[in-house]
Amino acid sequence: MRSFQWRITLPIIFLIIASMTALGIYLTTTVRHSQVDNLRFHLEQEARITAEASLPSLLVSATVVTLMWLPVGFPLLRLLLRDRRALFAV
Repeated sequence: MRSFQWRITLPIIFLIIASMTALGIYLTTTVRHSQVDNLRFHLEQEARITAEASLPSLLVSATVVTLMWLPVGFPLLRLLLRDRRALFAV
């Protein structure tokens, strides 16, 4: 009788352990990607706020302001001095 109980119990325990491991790996990966995307979004917003806040003080010595878009979609704000050197880039 005990042999029959173990024949049923061991595969069920193995299935529970395997499914919990797979679920843990999936959730870990999903949560990590979600956190990285959230952090990237907030860092970009903070960089934009910082650039906009510091822009007036940088415009005093700059003569040309150009806004270019990088291929990945992030704006690159470059202030050029009179001798065409980059002063500020975000």
